[in-house]
Amino acid sequence: MTIERLSALRAYLQLVLMSAPDNFPKSGPFTSNAPLDLAHAFRDLRGAVRHFEAEYGAERIEIVDALLGAAHECYAAGEKGKGVRLLRDVIEILFPKRFAKEDTPKEA
Repeated sequence: MTIERLSALRAYLQLVLMSAPDNFPKSGPFTSNAPLDLAHAFRDLRGAVRHFEAEYGAERIEIVDALLGAAHECYAAGEKGKGVRLLRDVIEILFPKRFAKEDTPKEA
C-alpha cells in the first residue's frame, strides 16, 4: 500500500489503532490471518512515515519508527493496552493537537 498524503497516513493510523491486533477488515490487503495482517499493517505504516521525512525531519521520523516497532511488538505479545498507547503517541507526534492549552479561548 502506498500512502502519499498526510490525510491518508492519519486515516491508516486510525484504522490500525481501531483494528489491531486481530480485528482488521476482511478486504483490501488483509487476509483474515491476524498475525500476518498485524505485520502487514505495521510494515505499511513504517514505510509510509519514511515518505514524509521531508515534512517532519529525520530525527522525528526515527522516533516514530521506533515507537511503531515497539507498538507492533506489544500487540504481537498480547499487550494491546501498551500498543494502543504507543500508537496514540505516534499520532500525537505526527498530528499534534491543533490548539495548545494556552491557545484555547478563555471563557468570559
